[in-house]
Amino acid sequence: MLDNFESGVAFSFVRNPNYYEEGRPYVDKVIGLIIPDAATSLAALRSREIDMGEVDPQNLDSFRQTNPDATIYKWGYWFAFMYWRADKPPFNDPRVRQAVSMAIDRDEIIKVVFNGDGYWNAFIPRVLSSWWLDPKSPEMGPAGKYFKYDPRAARELLAAAGYPNGLKTVLISTPGYGTLWTQYVELVHAQLKRSGFDVELRMVEYSAYISTYFSGKFDEGMVWGLQSTFQEPHDYLYNMLHSKGARNHAHISDPMLDQLIEKQAQVLDVDERKKLILEIQRYAAEKMYYVPGPGRFYYWAVHPYVGGYYPYATNEYGYGGVMVPRVWLNK
Repeated sequence: MLDNFESGVAFSFVRNPNYYEEGRPYVDKVIGLIIPDAATSLAALRSREIDMGEVDPQNLDSFRQTNPDATIYKWGYWFAFMYWRADKPPFNDPRVRQAVSMAIDRDEIIKVVFNGDGYWNAFIPRVLSSWWLDPKSPEMGPAGKYFKYDPRAARELLAAAGYPNGLKTVLISTPGYGTLWTQYVELVHAQLKRSGFDVELRMVEYSAYISTYFSGKFDEGMVWGLQSTFQEPHDYLYNMLHSKGARNHAHISDPMLDQLIEKQAQVLDVDERKKLILEIQRYAAEKMYYVPGPGRFYYWAVHPYVGGYYPYATNEYGYGGVMVPRVWLNK
């Protein structure tokens, strides 16, 4: 139960005596410290001021040296993506959207920002590996070319769409996801400028980003965002790609896509459903309604006196209902 919240500082929960699982939660209180600065957060984790927390890839080796007894869990669920108003110029032209995708060097992002430890996403993130279609694989078909970094092809697509001298626009994002995210956005911005985009970078405060851009209440430019994590592919397909989806950030209205998404939701046979979901990803890649960005692996350090911890696929999204009730401390 919520005990206290101090904006920008900390929050705390206390044990619910009427919790639905008898005997749980094991701990009486959980305190979450809000530490925006990555170096300060890492120092608190090293000194055991906090019992568990994230370690950025760049600091992983040094943390292992200073805290060799900590257990470090690794999983990947970052789903970054570019979106826009796909119902309005210039992004209602698939050639412009394809050009954006070909302007992004996914391998450079993985190398520079993620310390070489990342992966390519499609329209289903890689973490849902049973449903994910590898953009590099032959299964992606002809649409696979739009995931390849090719500045020359990007310029040619822009020219064919009526922008022979490049496209002037704005790239919008937020610093609210942390230092590593900001580095990610800045590199995407630089890559776009190499490929015929005269693009201004505009970073907006997180609450404004969510209420205006993530909710689709904008008209200009393109937005580099981070999607929530789901356990079921339908949550991505319907929410993001269906015309009536709650997270249809790009205002997509494609009857073929709607039909395919509705059909896969009604199929009970797993193999048949997978075929449909792969078909949807190929179709969406051809249209490039969104541009899936590469993802990073998360490293979550847990000190040895923490018992009962088990990594959940969505980590923070299952924090209160999955992780916390099962954890205890041997202090």
